Amino acid sequence: MQNQLVLREMTEAPQPQDQVTTMSNILHGQWLLFINSEENRDFHMMRIALNQAIITQDALETMIGTTDMLKIADGWSARDELCRLNQAHPPMLHPQNAAPPTTHPQTALAIEPATYQYTQELSSDHQDTPMRPATANQQMAPPPPPPL
Repeated sequence: MQNQLVLREMTEAPQPQDQVTTMSNILHGQWLLFINSEENRDFHMMRIALNQAIITQDALETMIGTTDMLKIADGWSARDELCRLNQAHPPMLHPQNAAPPTTHPQTALAIEPATYQYTQELSSDHQDTPMRPATANQQMAPPPPPPL
C-alpha cells in the first residue's frame, strides 16, 4: 500500500538508469536480503538470495568484466558465499516445514508435442556468448501440464 502511495505522489518519471547501475542496485538488494536472512539464520532464503546474486554478478561480469564487477560487489562473490554456506549447512532434500505434495490424476493433453519442437540456430554474433545451447531433449520437451 505504501508503494502505491509513493507512486501516486510522483510528479515526474524517474530518469532511466544505464544497465550497469540498474544491475548494481539489484545486486545490492540481493546482498541485503542475504545479510538479513543470515541474521535470521534462514538458510533457505540465504540460498535464494545467493543464487539470484550469482546470476546478477554473472550478468555484470559479462557487461563490464570481472575486475569492475568485483569493485561494484566490494569483493563479495555470491558463488563463493554459496559454496561456504553449502559446506557449513548442506541443503536439506525435504524441508521440514514444507507441505506434502498434492497429487492430481494425470490427464492426457490435447496438445501435440511437435508444436513445441524447434531448431536452434546460432548466428555468428552469438559466438562469444558464454552460455551453451540447450540439449536436444530440452528443446523438444513439452511444457508441464497446467495445474488443476
